[in-house]
Amino acid sequence: MANTTLYLVRHGETFENKNHIFQGILGTKLTPKGIQQANALGNFFKTIPLQAAFTSPLSRARDTMSGVLKHHSNIVPILRENLHEIEGGDIQGLPFSVCNERYDNILDTFRDNPSAFAPPGGESMPEVYARFTKEISSLIQMNAGKTFVVVSHGTAIQTWLSYTKGLPADQIQFDFLPNGSVCCFDCANDKITPKYIGRLPDDH
Repeated sequence: MANTTLYLVRHGETFENKNHIFQGILGTKLTPKGIQQANALGNFFKTIPLQAAFTSPLSRARDTMSGVLKHHSNIVPILRENLHEIEGGDIQGLPFSVCNERYDNILDTFRDNPSAFAPPGGESMPEVYARFTKEISSLIQMNAGKTFVVVSHGTAIQTWLSYTKGLPADQIQFDFLPNGSVCCFDCANDKITPKYIGRLPDDH
């Protein structure tokens, strides 16, 4: 059987990204730069023989996927609920500075010890890890032998990156993963091999 190739894309820049506001599962819009990033992704994927596409149901991911599939009009992206971003609970929609003021420097924990991050009323990082890694693993099984793309979110994707390094949910580490970047994985014989992480299209 042919190898399975997974492309995992972080959505383009939103106004909340730009203004340092915690988004979580809020419906947020791409900035002009984010739209440009989505279009650059379309050019990046133009010559890649994609066979399937899956996206978070959140608007910023769906809008990015529209760019990704710009040259693949034959593919209809499938929305998958479990590809959504971390549920931010009480800190959603708050500027980073306010999050830290109200909740005991909670974003310092997010940065320095991600596995301990648990926004009040939201998901803990280990919960995101369990949800997202199960979902991506399921998609890999469903698309065995195919080349497919997933558009999701920074925090969610970070849990998968830790998983592929063999790190458990209590040892999550963050990689550099800018908006509009691509991670690629070869999946064969129950082994997942990263080809690259956080690559930006050349015309980004």
